[in-house]
Amino acid sequence: MVDIPWEGIPNWITASTSFLTLVAAVFAGIFARRAAHWTRKQAEATDLQVDIARTALGVAEQDALAAQTAIDLQRTEADRSARAREETRLDSLAPIIFARAKPSRIINRAFLEIRSADGWTRVDDPVEVQGHETHIFRTNLILEFENVSENVAQVDIIDNASGETELRSGDALFISPRSSKELLWSRIVPSSVLHSDEINSPQNWLFNMTFWARDLGMNVRDSYRFNADLRFFDRDGSRLLVSPVPAIVWGENVATPLPGRVYERLDANG
Repeated sequence: MVDIPWEGIPNWITASTSFLTLVAAVFAGIFARRAAHWTRKQAEATDLQVDIARTALGVAEQDALAAQTAIDLQRTEADRSARAREETRLDSLAPIIFARAKPSRIINRAFLEIRSADGWTRVDDPVEVQGHETHIFRTNLILEFENVSENVAQVDIIDNASGETELRSGDALFISPRSSKELLWSRIVPSSVLHSDEINSPQNWLFNMTFWARDLGMNVRDSYRFNADLRFFDRDGSRLLVSPVPAIVWGENVATPLPGRVYERLDANG
């Protein structure tokens, strides 16, 4: 048998190649592991940067909201100050009304009247009306509106208290500065109403007329209301008892200013 010198070379080459492949695989694994480690670190760093950015954004949004709130408060305060200055200016235009209601003493319109065949007759003494009788009663007041300011006043009657005046519906009463005007107010009530429970209805015994006082430009409006007792009537069984004076006797009733001045044009433009 003859030995061939290069017969074992292929096996050696194969063995060497396998070893080198193993070494390369080991180094590849090491580098891959290192790469994975750095990739994870980079991912963690990126996540941290995102969190920081989110926190910064939240702080910026809060700062922006606080700034906007401060701006809104400043604007509101500026509007309130401007409104207060304008109200003060308009207050100088508002007329001031001193209004009084008094029992009518004029000849053809007594405080209380009854309708008869001869027309209206003043009631000076107590009257009894039986249930089967039908009569009509009329109450009359003199209303005096005195303008105690230096501004022309426009008086508008808003609630006529179930009565009427010489003013036509929708008309206003204009009063010059430091002067006054009078109106006659009347309310008619039939006895048929007074024989029922309606006798206790405020519309039949209470004088609570409401009116507005404005300047000519209708910038400022104040409300006033009277509150006078007109209980001339009472019931005793089927009889209606009529007194020539109310249950609570009074000689003059002064209208009371109601709270809440209205700045009409200012509110309309606001």
